[in-house]
Amino acid sequence: MSDVKSCLHAVRPQFIIAGEDERVKDKTDLLNRLNKLIAAQNRAVIISDNLRPFYQDEIYQGIQKCFNASKYEILQVKTGSCGTFSAEWFEEGRKRQEAFVEDYLHVSTLIRDRIASLGVLPE
Repeated sequence: MSDVKSCLHAVRPQFIIAGEDERVKDKTDLLNRLNKLIAAQNRAVIISDNLRPFYQDEIYQGIQKCFNASKYEILQVKTGSCGTFSAEWFEEGRKRQEAFVEDYLHVSTLIRDRIASLGVLPE
């Protein structure tokens, strides 16, 4: 999930380093960043599905919310919604990133709580 989060932020970056503005707005570079997001998403889905029997339902549902946000981001970027590279386009990306991160943090907390609740077997 952390790879998906990193790639999600790279597709529509909020902070553009001086001199990189044109590179960020290059459609070829956007396609490369989008392909990395898609690959990370696909890997995360496979891992999540493989580990599904070990998750509580609430954890799995939280993971699915993350996937919904990243899938929607992939769809929006692929279809060029809101005019690619416009202020509105970047704003839509920011909203999607926030939604993903909110669910990501929730899932992380659930997993930590689950691990903390596991008892240690006596020796």
